[in-house]
Amino acid sequence: MKPKFSFISVLLIAMVTNISVSAQQLRWGAQAGVNINAPDSENTRIGFNVGGKAEYSFRSPSKGWLVDAELNLSYIPYGHKVSYAHEGTDEGNWNASKTADFNNNTYFLNIPVTAGYRVALSDNVSINFNAGMFFNTGLWGRAKLKYPGFDMDESSFKKGSEGGDMKRFNYGALVKAGVQFKEHYQLSVSYNQGLSKPGHDHALSNRQRMFNISLGYIF
Repeated sequence: MKPKFSFISVLLIAMVTNISVSAQQLRWGAQAGVNINAPDSENTRIGFNVGGKAEYSFRSPSKGWLVDAELNLSYIPYGHKVSYAHEGTDEGNWNASKTADFNNNTYFLNIPVTAGYRVALSDNVSINFNAGMFFNTGLWGRAKLKYPGFDMDESSFKKGSEGGDMKRFNYGALVKAGVQFKEHYQLSVSYNQGLSKPGHDHALSNRQRMFNISLGYIF
C-alpha cells in the first residue's frame, strides 16, 4: 500500500510542478525606439535606442506579474547654450551677448530592469505597468562647440575643459506603461529619472530626464 501511495504522491507533485513551470514563461525579443532627453537648463535632444529584451511571466504572457530586462544601444544626446565674448562695434569693446550650441553626442549601453503587472483587456490586448532602475555605461561620443576663434571636437568622456566631461557610468529610476497585442507585439512608453549626475562639470550637473517610446516584438 505504501509504495502505491508514494507513487501517487510523486505523480501528483510532478503534475503540479509541470503546470507551475509551464505557466511561468521566459520570452525573448527585440525592440527599437526614440529617446527624448530634456534635463533641466539644457536643450531638449532627440536620440534613439535599439536592442533586445527578456521577459519572465509568473502566470502567463497575457496577465499577471512579470519582470523584464533590456540591453540597448542608446544614443542619448545632451546640449546647452554657451555664452562667448565677441568684439563689438567699437574696437577693443568685447561683450558676451552671443551664444553657441554645445553638443554632447553620447552613446551608451543602456540596461533597464523592471517589475510590473499585466492586465488582459481582451483575448488579444493586454496592458502593463512597470517600475525599476536603469544603468548606463558610456561607449563613445563626441563633444562639439564652435564659435569664432574656438573650435572643439573631442571625446564626450574626456575630462576637463577641452573635452565633453561626461561620466562613463550613471543610473536612475524609471516607470513604464505598455500595451501588448496578440502576446507578441509590444508598444511601451517610459520615463527615466537620473539619480546620478551625468557629467563632472557643473554645466552637466542636470540629471537625466528622458522619455522613451519603443516598439518591439517578443517571441
